[in-house]
Amino acid sequence: MIRPDWWPDERKIRKYEKLGNFTIEPYGSKFYALYEGDELVCVTVYKIGAMEVMRKLYAARKTG
Repeated sequence: MIRPDWWPDERKIRKYEKLGNFTIEPYGSKFYALYEGDELVCVTVYKIGAMEVMRKLYAARKTG
């Protein structure tokens, strides 16, 4: 299906993950960024990669 120019981008519609002070947001047109507060932590190609980094950092900060 070809969408018209006015159609909103799916990346802007989706809800993004949040865990503690970590958030995942779109970064450009193809990537995902993981932020801790306002600080950029990493940029990944896949959202699932950003989610895994977020989970590991959250667990490390929670225990340590």
